[in-house]
Amino acid sequence: MGAFLPAWIQEAYLALSTKVQANMATVIGDVNFDIWLSVEGYHPPSQSRKALTDRGDSGRGTPFASPAGHKRTSHDADMDITVNASSLMTGWAASMCLGGYAAPTNPAPGVYNHVFTMRDPTVSKDARISSAYSQLGADAAYQKKICAVTVARFTLRGNRRGGANDALQLTCSLISSGEMIADPVTIAAPTAQAFLDAGGVTFNFGAQGSPVDLSERLDTFELSFDQDINLELTRIPGSGLYRGRMWRGPNMFAGFTADLFLDSADADILDAADGDTILEAEFDCQGELIDATYFNYFKARWPSFRLVNAPFKDVAGYQAHTLVVDRDTVYSDTGSTPASTPIVVTVQNALPAYLAAAA
Repeated sequence: MGAFLPAWIQEAYLALSTKVQANMATVIGDVNFDIWLSVEGYHPPSQSRKALTDRGDSGRGTPFASPAGHKRTSHDADMDITVNASSLMTGWAASMCLGGYAAPTNPAPGVYNHVFTMRDPTVSKDARISSAYSQLGADAAYQKKICAVTVARFTLRGNRRGGANDALQLTCSLISSGEMIADPVTIAAPTAQAFLDAGGVTFNFGAQGSPVDLSERLDTFELSFDQDINLELTRIPGSGLYRGRMWRGPNMFAGFTADLFLDSADADILDAADGDTILEAEFDCQGELIDATYFNYFKARWPSFRLVNAPFKDVAGYQAHTLVVDRDTVYSDTGSTPASTPIVVTVQNALPAYLAAAA
């Protein structure tokens, strides 16, 4: 039998970029790949191809297709990745998915504060796009740049029962134009990151303008963000096999679910749901120090929402509420701070900027 060289999972590489592409067709240069990931499990690009066939055509005298009848019509390359959450990666996900980004502040040397909101659809309905690099083996055919990548949606999950060593989990659903270019990039070591864990999470919740710290009652939680990429409209005349645009849809979403232990002496959650109280909440996920004063962190704040229901559940023998905040109960509210802003994500880390133009 002929010899072959197998490949370990550990020999698969994935790189992302904090920079953006100039347009849908122009992949970024090698120097711009500044996030080299160690990814949980194995997540190669999921390639989906469609083609025409003449198998069912009349006048051919056979029920089988012919080679001449085959024509490729589309090619997709998408992937889901799950990583231990860090201030770097949560900022990257927010920049690509939410898209609204003001100039970062610099409170101390080497410390940068980034604020993300839903990108104003009256300014642009285009998604932010970058490139990715995937390498599965030593042959050049396995080493591909993936063009026009965006984060369609992402979630951040945590479980405080795990304690300080239970890393928060970030899952990103990436979609691309589908074009994969054979262009090997020099492999770099995994990028140093400041990870976020459940022991560093605080949770503030309550009436709009006066939330209180309910961290000791928080159990599991999941924060969800979705820019509603309309896949039906991504292919346009002239784009060939690949997606030619990425529009954010009208069902953009940012919400959360959380299990909160019941306070038998205070029906605060039930009262908020029954009273249709306008609420605000913030999850503050803190990591290690950047310097002697400033921490890495990811914060997600909902300035205005209601709880429609607050169902009860059993959590390890204790009574708890499940909070569900979805697209129907998150508000663009002129009375919130900031006004008419349904979600505010703030990330602090050592990266000078996201969404800069690729070099």
